[in-house]
Amino acid sequence: MSPTKRKRSSSDAMFEEIEVCTLREQPPARVEIDPDGDLCLKVGYNKCNSRRGPNGQKHDHEHAVIYVVDSKALSRSSPVWKAMLNKGFAESKRPEPGQDWIVEFLEEDPKAMLIILNIIHNRYGDVPRGEKAMPIHSLYRLTVLTDKYGLTSLLQPWAQTWTKGLKDKLPGNRKVTSGKSSLTLNCLERLLWIAWELGNEQLFRGVYGYLVLNTTVEEGHLIEKNFKTKPFSTGISKPPAVCEHIKAERGKIISNILGVFNSKIDSFVFGDSQFCKHRPIDFISGDDKQSCEAIMNSKFMKWLGCNKLWPLPDARDVHSNGIHLAALVTCSQLAGHRKECHTFQDGEIASILDPMNISLPENFKTHLETQAKKSGLDQQSELRRRNCMNVRLGEEGPRGIYSECLTHKSNV
Repeated sequence: MSPTKRKRSSSDAMFEEIEVCTLREQPPARVEIDPDGDLCLKVGYNKCNSRRGPNGQKHDHEHAVIYVVDSKALSRSSPVWKAMLNKGFAESKRPEPGQDWIVEFLEEDPKAMLIILNIIHNRYGDVPRGEKAMPIHSLYRLTVLTDKYGLTSLLQPWAQTWTKGLKDKLPGNRKVTSGKSSLTLNCLERLLWIAWELGNEQLFRGVYGYLVLNTTVEEGHLIEKNFKTKPFSTGISKPPAVCEHIKAERGKIISNILGVFNSKIDSFVFGDSQFCKHRPIDFISGDDKQSCEAIMNSKFMKWLGCNKLWPLPDARDVHSNGIHLAALVTCSQLAGHRKECHTFQDGEIASILDPMNISLPENFKTHLETQAKKSGLDQQSELRRRNCMNVRLGEEGPRGIYSECLTHKSNV
């Protein structure tokens, strides 16, 4: 019978039994990446994430793994590892004869590290292949490692395939105003990091734009409207000062929308509006155009008041996000005599809300460009890839320069 301990419930002061997981004491598995390897990497640590479900307590386990590797292969692939293993750090200390040389990476993910080690040791057949081979959380953990140890360029043969369908998971420009993303906030945050590390500017702009348009500011903190929580509050890796940049861009979006409102008011006041679409031949009397626009003006001012937007506030005082303001405009009934006479024209607000039109900081652009060259996602790398590969029509994916290495099956 497994040992148990008792814990008092705060709700009813009753006692409930919670199983103590003995699997946390399980010794780490030993995996030979290189049978002749001189270095043992102990990656991760034993964890038990227990939770009580309808059928009793559930245990999700993660275990440490020892990988036997070639230290010289690690040194050649990463400047960080080269310094760690050869330049006087504690990890570089060789053991006594007959003992294992062990270096611990307790905070790293064993599965992500395995992919890196397989690439470094030319075990390409054991590297995930295909567009759906790397779920978002797996690719995120992998890119955390490539960033930490300077290994981005190792992913060149796979980066394009792994990221090919990721942007399709984001809300499209036309759908972005219709509600929630199908992804959780954690997934969106991970996607932003993946794009940042691999230099995928299109994916980065999509996620960054979504966050700019769907966040509010409460007590100085960003809040994502659909999930009612702070972005990047769970320790997920993120670009430097990204929350500050998102807040600044959000302010610009709100300011631009308020600017459109202000221009409408000016047009009505100074009589130079073109909102009435009646032709002179359609007018029954000379006052029809003025009457039509007076109706729209009256509806517009009432609409502003009902939505607490009059007097027009400063952008910093608006707690709504860009999507909410756009939805108010979309749902508004501000027509004049005819439905084609409307205060807002088609696409007038939508162009402001296009995620691809949201500006990125210059240092972000520079970083993404640099990373794209490392990962092979830049245009020049794409041209070289097409020139080197024999792309066969009617078949899915390229065949050629990487065919041999990608179909290699390790004998280990």
